[in-house]
Amino acid sequence: MMHQRSVFSAVNTALEGIQKYFTSRTASRRSAAHRSAGRFANVSLPEFLEPRLLLTINNSLAQWFDLGPGTSYALPAARPAVQPPNPRTAPYGGAIESAAADPNNPNVLYVGTVNGGIWKTDNATYSTIDGIDNDNDQFIDEFDEVPTWRPLTDFIATPANQFGVVPTLAIQEVAVSPVNSNVIYAGTGSRSSFLDDGGLPVGVYKSTDGGATWTIPTAPSMAPFVFSTSTGIYRQRVNHVVPTTLNGGNVILASTDKVFTNDGQPAQDQQAVNRQGIYRSTDGGATWTGVLVGASPATDLIADPADPNRFYAGFSGFIFLTTDGGVNWTLVGSAQNIRWTSLAQEREAAGTPRSLGNATRIELSIHNSIGNNVIYAGIVTASGGETGPGMERVFYSVNQGTTWQELPPPQTTQIGVVDKTRGAWPLHNGQGDTHFSMVASRTDPNIVFFGGAASVTQSVFANAVTGRHLSANRATGVWEQMDVNAITRSGAHADSRAMVYDAVGIILEVTDGGIYRIRNAENAQTRVWEPLNSGIRSMEVLSVAWDSLSDKMTAGTQDNGTPMQVGNGIIWEDVSTADGSRTRVDNLSFTDRSLRYVSAQFLFGFRRMTFDSQNRLLEEPPVQLLVANGAARTPLNVLDQVSFFTIFELNKLNPARMLLSTDGTKAAAPNRGAVNQGNLYESLDRGDTLTSIGQNIGYVKSIAYGGIQDGTPQLDVAWVGTQYFFQNGPAGLLWLRPPGAQLQQVTSYRGGVPRDIVVDPDDWRRAWIVDDAGKVWQTGNVSGNVSAITFTDVTSNLGAGGLGETDLNTIEIFAGTTAPGDEVLLVGGRTGVFAKELGGLISLWQPYGTGLPRVEVRELEYNRTDDVLLAGTLGRSIWGFGGASRSFGQSPPVIDLNGTAEGTDFTATFDPTTFDPVNAPVYLSDLNMTVSDADSATLTGASVYIRNRPDGIAETLSVGLPQGSPITANFNSTLGLLTLTGIATVAQYREALFNVSYSNVAQAPTLTPRSITFVATDGTSFSSVATATVNIQRRLGTPFFDLNLSGGSDFVSIFMENQQPEPMFPASLTFVDEDSATLQSVTVFIEDQNGSVPTDAESLSADNSGTAIAVNYEPENATLFLTGTDTIENYQTVLKTLSYNNTLDIGAGSVRTIGIVANDGTQSGPPVFTSIQLVPVNDAPVLKTDVSYKLHDLFQHQLDGYGTTAAELLFGADDQPVFDP
Repeated sequence: MMHQRSVFSAVNTALEGIQKYFTSRTASRRSAAHRSAGRFANVSLPEFLEPRLLLTINNSLAQWFDLGPGTSYALPAARPAVQPPNPRTAPYGGAIESAAADPNNPNVLYVGTVNGGIWKTDNATYSTIDGIDNDNDQFIDEFDEVPTWRPLTDFIATPANQFGVVPTLAIQEVAVSPVNSNVIYAGTGSRSSFLDDGGLPVGVYKSTDGGATWTIPTAPSMAPFVFSTSTGIYRQRVNHVVPTTLNGGNVILASTDKVFTNDGQPAQDQQAVNRQGIYRSTDGGATWTGVLVGASPATDLIADPADPNRFYAGFSGFIFLTTDGGVNWTLVGSAQNIRWTSLAQEREAAGTPRSLGNATRIELSIHNSIGNNVIYAGIVTASGGETGPGMERVFYSVNQGTTWQELPPPQTTQIGVVDKTRGAWPLHNGQGDTHFSMVASRTDPNIVFFGGAASVTQSVFANAVTGRHLSANRATGVWEQMDVNAITRSGAHADSRAMVYDAVGIILEVTDGGIYRIRNAENAQTRVWEPLNSGIRSMEVLSVAWDSLSDKMTAGTQDNGTPMQVGNGIIWEDVSTADGSRTRVDNLSFTDRSLRYVSAQFLFGFRRMTFDSQNRLLEEPPVQLLVANGAARTPLNVLDQVSFFTIFELNKLNPARMLLSTDGTKAAAPNRGAVNQGNLYESLDRGDTLTSIGQNIGYVKSIAYGGIQDGTPQLDVAWVGTQYFFQNGPAGLLWLRPPGAQLQQVTSYRGGVPRDIVVDPDDWRRAWIVDDAGKVWQTGNVSGNVSAITFTDVTSNLGAGGLGETDLNTIEIFAGTTAPGDEVLLVGGRTGVFAKELGGLISLWQPYGTGLPRVEVRELEYNRTDDVLLAGTLGRSIWGFGGASRSFGQSPPVIDLNGTAEGTDFTATFDPTTFDPVNAPVYLSDLNMTVSDADSATLTGASVYIRNRPDGIAETLSVGLPQGSPITANFNSTLGLLTLTGIATVAQYREALFNVSYSNVAQAPTLTPRSITFVATDGTSFSSVATATVNIQRRLGTPFFDLNLSGGSDFVSIFMENQQPEPMFPASLTFVDEDSATLQSVTVFIEDQNGSVPTDAESLSADNSGTAIAVNYEPENATLFLTGTDTIENYQTVLKTLSYNNTLDIGAGSVRTIGIVANDGTQSGPPVFTSIQLVPVNDAPVLKTDVSYKLHDLFQHQLDGYGTTAAELLFGADDQPVFDP
């Protein structure tokens, strides 16, 4: 790149006319003697368009498909038939936060899922237990008489906005306008049980056509919910949206209860936190005004059906009332008027004074009927649950909050089957801030229903685990557990989120397992819990594995156990409940069976499930997890704290070997706890026997185990990423066990916590890491000296300022051959999947594939045996497709610029003295140049790229195209990139590339040889790079100097740290100028490796004794000016005294570039660049990372007529479809 200083004014003046020059001239045809291509009369000129680039990733062949699970039964049919699946407790469908019924059509129902968007059904009344032939097929209560659902928000368009906000699938509330049921609102933000992870809040969505299309907020409607302060951009979670009848339905109320940073972390800026509360819109959501905001989160917002102007809001510690449609608010509940005293069964000491001031969450619900208007307030406190937040009290008011009365808790140990040992309110085990629902009965002013997060096991379900729900009657004082009806054999998922009434007066409950209809809620004898989850694919998948023997998937999910695919559809069956942990498959140990590793959290039920090729379960022995100490064997959970989500990994080459991590060694009683941070164990017998290989290494987050080196398997090699908590905070550590060595810390690693690691299948030393800072790192210099490993940041355009993906979770690799550099990296993060082709000319990341919603991807799994790629998402279940390698390019075209057997490159010469772009263009290929493609008669594009352009936009490429050519040419002057597009024959592309020429209109072109690369694509794969080298000659008459009589810029000097300045150049330095005996000036400047100006500690000097030459050094520009008319000989004498000095502590590997330009008063000569190697003395090694990238738009081709839907989905080894839509 040209150094932009005033000394180049003559050159820059020439460059200003480049665009005008090329748009005013045309190149003539080549003569028949020179080229056989003289069939056309004129040339297609390059255009100065937006940057584009041709990559070797074909997104048209990477079409994602929704693979489920859509429904998952709690008990697996694959298991021996001891316990049948129970359709009354299942199917589960994934976490749902809210539900809203169309008040005018009982068949229309909407749900807002935690991280899977908004779903709609148009047959909500369908049921398998209502005694009605819902679908009119002459059969009653068939299995298929269930609501069918469709997603509404998978592909919302991204509007332009000031903060770069993109749509989210994290939905807090979905609400239907009471004025027009086609108008739907949705509050956004994640309340995932997985640490609130998932999509970021973007404000309030709105649809005016029943959910068919949606708009997301832009300025000004975004402003209250996405905003900036002096510390950054912040986003508010909109937990409730309440449309009203006021002003024709244009008055909308909304509440917010948490503020996040722009990368999803809880806000610490108090100015941002203080914006939580109640917002009001009077124009249907176009603009919003804060009417009750502050530091306290608004945890609930409800309308009173008795009065269209009356609304209540619950805050942490307060209850407010408005009677004028939300304009003004009055405090009606606080620590002053809502008080109680702790009971003996509670966590607080008996008799402890308590009040609303202890509340962390308040849930509100209203009963309204003639003569009755009762508001209930369920109060969650930090100590109200068994181990954490839970409901501690319920109060109610019959006079709009003027006075409050306590609803007494159960007074006996058992009320029905209520287990009082959990506390006074046996509703929560500690998750009350997330899992709490409450609704007042519509028909009885004395009854209120509650849902929590404590689970209960009942024999009537054959030991199935269901949720805990209570009903209370304030008139009789009777409390009842609602779960598990022995008569109807029905219950719901353990984690409740909300209860509402549908259009016909039946309670709907949404949970972490989906949505349920509670028929006859008030009647214990006839109450039925009816799941409505058929087809809602909103599971939060944390881990996914593919079994290539039976072509089946297994997933570890948040709160929905471990679903396993049984048939070929989206109905799956759970093999473990609660939180599914990591799942892996061993397809190598046996040819006739596979081993699937599954468990719940804390490795509960950790076992190897053995399946045959027909997906039949053969056995499922537990993984023993016995720690070996000599001859002794001790259970792992006796010695160590097992992780909630345990990271283990099977060896890639021998999956009988396993690495498994823990949270640390247990201390002796009574201290308990862990005495260190994280241990790592190895097993050689499938996890039955463990040996410690790493103690106190940090909490393990990622493992890559087993690899190849020079064609030889290295079974014991392992990369391990951990998080270690130091006194000043957490940090990411990286560990390596090289072949035949012990686990060692890689001290040169400077990235964040490694979330995932992948290695080159052909060389374990080439590894890539994604960290919790959104960075991608590539290893280098991996040898026996672990401390010498280097790391290169290859994040490039992936993060902020580029594609905007700053939260990465997973990384995968595709390697087409054993050659390094032919790999494609895939990463998954908060907004999807991205790919980077490592062998590209300007290798940038790009969104990978088509058809995948903008959803967080937790794990990518590529199965090389079946060529299947899977993505486990946090909220939209699993997506994937077969034939993945086709999208990475196979059977590529070949470009041979010289047309001989000796390589594919070509060398040309550019002489500015004789150059004529019309009559003597500089072509970049030989007369025998060829283009070929073994499996395609057509090509779809090509690119020609000037890789080094020291003269900037003065250097251009042109192409001659015949009249009527199907090929279009565009030249980007910023990048130096010529792109050819259009479907044409191989011969037509050969003709076009044959006629590409190089031009340089700089007054004094830099003499560095140019490297110009050619790539072509057939729409499926891309050619290897062919390179044309252009040697640049000096324009006669321009001042020129040769540093060592061999070309000018091939001289390197050395500067030792702490040395005295010494002359840089040898006595052989000479000047040449054919038409002048004098010079007017010489400018010398310093650049570092990235082209920037170095520090003031560096300087240049020269001795001008006995000459008329003035010497002036400007430290702010790191530039030395020699000025004054004098002879070439005197300038040469002064230059031979040029010295460089550096007073800094020099780091290893530092290099400085010295640029020199001479001017004879008429014109400037070409800049000559040389280098200085800076050598440190007694310095520790310093990691140098090249993070200099060019950001360009991505250039993508699609095959014309390929079809908008793929002909195949997932195919196994027997070529039978795994999933049939």
